[in-house]
Amino acid sequence: MYSPFSAPRTRIATVTAHFGDLEGNEHYTKAFTTQLEHALMIDDLWNKPAFILKLLPREMIKPESKRLEWLVWWWRRNEHARSENPNKPPLEMNLLATNDRNDLSNGIFLLRVSPWAVSVFTTILACRHYNPTLKLKFTEQSAMELVLKDDRFRDQVQFVLQRCFNAYSHSGPKKFVERNDTKEEGVEDVHARRGDWLVRFAGNEHKDEALNGWADMLEGVGDVWDEGRVQMDVTGEARQFWERKGFR
Repeated sequence: MYSPFSAPRTRIATVTAHFGDLEGNEHYTKAFTTQLEHALMIDDLWNKPAFILKLLPREMIKPESKRLEWLVWWWRRNEHARSENPNKPPLEMNLLATNDRNDLSNGIFLLRVSPWAVSVFTTILACRHYNPTLKLKFTEQSAMELVLKDDRFRDQVQFVLQRCFNAYSHSGPKKFVERNDTKEEGVEDVHARRGDWLVRFAGNEHKDEALNGWADMLEGVGDVWDEGRVQMDVTGEARQFWERKGFR
């Protein structure tokens, strides 16, 4: 609503799914409406990669000028890039993700619509069937992590700083609005600050209270960009990051 940046010409879709019953969970409804209205909600964790794989061919059959270019998966629930030769032309990046304390965090990631993406998510879905003895601690997330380490795919995966789009909530919405010192005790680099794109509530056992509180706060917080109250603007940092990778 308040972003000062011009709308890009890139065609991007946001993708999500809800696992469980929506009835009586108004906080999830509020979270969904801050992004997009979704017509399809499905259950079971493995339906996440299946749903993405269902969307990809729909876009691939469209003329290139009409198809979506990227999908952004967002949900609640090791650095793999190889060292790079600065004189080597950059590879096409087809997936942007972040790590957290459990390595891959696939609650939110960006996926380019491409044949590569179809291959990756086909492999993720097949992982548990062709490797039935594998211990997948985090089900489809663990499968995705293994697949992205595969030599067939890893060169087109880029891991970025967690705070770029996987920042965690900290101290509640009131502190988020009032906090002026981003270096106060307990505030870590991965905690959300004003100006961040998304806030994640991973591991929060009281998501109903958290989401209701944050949604209510957002209705009255105003335009922090216009008011000069932004604490996190990754524009320059992101530009430098990609320039170091060889992109201009």
